Amino acid sequence: MYGLVLEGGGAKGSYQIGAYEAIFQCGLEVNAISGTSIGAINGAMIAQGDFPLCKSLWEDISYSKIIVASDEDIREFDT
Repeated sequence: MYGLVLEGGGAKGSYQIGAYEAIFQCGLEVNAISGTSIGAINGAMIAQGDFPLCKSLWEDISYSKIIVASDEDIREFDT
């Protein structure tokens, strides 16, 4: 029996999805999931069987989908 614990921390959520995919591909069966913040959101989607949707959300994420600013506005802060 394996449990999955997912921590909070914004961008860590992207890593979690990649790590979960690797666990799944290895054939390990996760019987329980616990998470905080973004980990709870990812964990809920995984537990509901929505992993493909969750993965696609992370693959298509951008600043403008999270905050009210264009991607161009955000790039100005990087310089």
